[in-house]
Amino acid sequence: MLIERRPARDPAVVALATAQQAELAAAEGEDWIEFALHGDLDYLLGTVDAVPVACGALQSLGDGVGEIKRMYVVPGRRGRGLSRQILTALEELARDKGFRELRLETGPHLLAAVGLYTGGGYRPIPLFGQYIGSAGSICFGKAL
Repeated sequence: MLIERRPARDPAVVALATAQQAELAAAEGEDWIEFALHGDLDYLLGTVDAVPVACGALQSLGDGVGEIKRMYVVPGRRGRGLSRQILTALEELARDKGFRELRLETGPHLLAAVGLYTGGGYRPIPLFGQYIGSAGSICFGKAL
């Protein structure tokens, strides 16, 4: 998979991020909370044979801390290690930007995501930022 930085409004990034949000909305029903696309994120796009198949983003939370966001792999490409590649690339980008810690939020029902993050060295942390008070959220962190 080729992984490249792309701007927030890149059509492929928007398409994958929109698909991610639609999938979450369908899975979570009335408990779903929409998080708008942010233009201040650093997006990574993964392509296979020039076809967009995966994405992820990095947002600064300040004080050397970043947040992993918008992790997504199209359904037909899951189970092939693409999410691990995106996560690794985001961690490298975070180091390059001087971050010393990464945080993220996911849903407890997203078992594959929880497995990805715990397998990548992320540990449970208290809910932070916009996720405080969200019964449908769990958060993880990792020192870089």
